[in-house]
Amino acid sequence: QRARVVLASLSLLKPHILLLDEPTNHLDMESVAALIDGINAYLGGVVLISHDSRLITATNCQLWICEGDSSIKVYEPGFKSYKRNLLKESAMKAEQSKEMARQKIEEGRAKRKIRLEHFKGKCKPHDIDKNSTDNSTILEPKNEVLEFYEKKKQK
Repeated sequence: QRARVVLASLSLLKPHILLLDEPTNHLDMESVAALIDGINAYLGGVVLISHDSRLITATNCQLWICEGDSSIKVYEPGFKSYKRNLLKESAMKAEQSKEMARQKIEEGRAKRKIRLEHFKGKCKPHDIDKNSTDNSTILEPKNEVLEFYEKKKQK
């Protein structure tokens, strides 16, 4: 109600330029339709700040994009093209992120494999009594002796 009164009082003043910041917030569908009709019929300049794609598309405004680095770009092809490009860019970034994650996983696997091969190269099986019943293996890396025991399955 209040937004309708404000818009009506503005139209009586007949300003040269309207500055509308998120004008569709808290408006019902009928009011949004009336706003679109009013903007399209308005003879002066309109600066429209909005995230409402219906309003942007229906008013066929020239699209200016405000970037995070404080730059402003005029986007000539229109809002639908802008949305398509945003979706493509987003998909490309997601694919790049997936690829980077996959590469990091592969790098981690390669590093673990290198460490394992390095460890195996330093260790060699010790001569074991083939008739041994304790299932132990002795490995000798440099000057250290490591023993690995396998527990027998108890029946």
